[in-house]
Amino acid sequence: KEEMKPNPRVSVQTRVVRRMASETAMSPNVSTEYHEIMLPGPAEHSPDDNTPSPTKTEFKFFFNQGKPNLSVTLSKAVPVLQENIQQLKAETEREKCGALRDMLNMIEQAWATPTIGRDLAYGLCDVLRTDGGLDILIDNCDSGENSYKVKLGSAKVLEQSMTVENRAFVANKGLGVIVKLAKGSKDDREMTKVTTGILESLFKHSEETCTNAIDLGGLDSILYSCRTMDTMTLRHCACALANLAMFGGANNQQEMISHKAAEWLFPLAFCNDDSVRYYAFLAIACLSANKEIESAVVKSGTLELVKPFIASRDPFEFGQSDKAHIHGQSKYWLQRLLPVLESGREEAQSLAAFHFAMEAGIKAEQGKLETDGNRHQILIFNEIGAVEPLKKLASGTNKLASKFAAQALKIIGETVPYTLSQQAPLWSPTDVQHWLQQAGFGEFSEKFGQSHVDGDILLTLTDENLKDDLGMSN
Repeated sequence: KEEMKPNPRVSVQTRVVRRMASETAMSPNVSTEYHEIMLPGPAEHSPDDNTPSPTKTEFKFFFNQGKPNLSVTLSKAVPVLQENIQQLKAETEREKCGALRDMLNMIEQAWATPTIGRDLAYGLCDVLRTDGGLDILIDNCDSGENSYKVKLGSAKVLEQSMTVENRAFVANKGLGVIVKLAKGSKDDREMTKVTTGILESLFKHSEETCTNAIDLGGLDSILYSCRTMDTMTLRHCACALANLAMFGGANNQQEMISHKAAEWLFPLAFCNDDSVRYYAFLAIACLSANKEIESAVVKSGTLELVKPFIASRDPFEFGQSDKAHIHGQSKYWLQRLLPVLESGREEAQSLAAFHFAMEAGIKAEQGKLETDGNRHQILIFNEIGAVEPLKKLASGTNKLASKFAAQALKIIGETVPYTLSQQAPLWSPTDVQHWLQQAGFGEFSEKFGQSHVDGDILLTLTDENLKDDLGMSN
């Protein structure tokens, strides 16, 4: 007992890491033996099994001359998906698992398809919902009559199918089922990997869904899973916490602090996987934008790690480094990032500017440039109101945020504002004119220019000088 007492000389971050390690080692309920379940396929057919082996071949997307066409591809894939949905109603486990394996393969292929991947996957996921597939998958995850293999296969398909509409469907009809499945299998590595992925998506549905998920135990399940060594599960956990911080609202952010989420983000920030680290930083940056919990966030120690991480990375290259980023985020998601962009904390500003620069590069790569007059722009940034905050940062004194904001503005076709030195005495007369325009005194910039007022002179001007010599009456 004496050895387990907190040492006041040891940092809180060190104690958190030690505590997690000791909890994992000492808990009698933590299983250290994991197993992987493969959905049965034709090769596993036994001569003693009277169920006929599936004869259909695995569906693959093919494109003429390597150029994918969305409508043509969907017209070939949808009938196959509909056939698999019907097969989910079969009596035997083998037929159900065969259908689940084929559906998972098809949807994963769709997400991985260059250029049209997002739209292709959304089209297939729409069919899955409208043809009753989601209902069957949720029932499979809940029913005690289904085997573990059917539950796992159904959960895997659900995880890959969480588009905006499907997310709303699952939030309304299956939230309790998913949280129950997560809580009941928290020491099962394969099922945990899948359920944390589903919760990651559900946490960006709505504030109400976040509240309900926390009440049911969803946040506790995510935090428990943060102790795993499985990289994909850790990615889901980090993304889930980032989504909850962004979409949960102030009350749920307070719940995150009460559940020690900020402390759990600290070890995630030291993970060997960059995606885990990035979304852990995004979560802590979002929490830091809430003034009521800012002190608790700073105390966790995670916030000070943000700037060194992004300073050593290029936004566009980072966006292409992992399929988790490669399709970019939705307009709704990016809109939730605006309070972080406008935060008073430099770490939060810098990370948000980095992300907008990354998103600008991704959307430009996807060809989502639109013509506005004589310019080619990514208009989504105007639609969500991100342009002016980006311009403010680009011309501000936060050098790291200024650099990334300027990159984003350049990519989306906006004019990059004039950047002033942080040392006003070194300003030239032109710098002073730009400062006047940014400060809302643009009508006096010409007069200041004619008088050759530089930064050194600006700092010595008296009220009389401004009124009598430069014409500023107020």
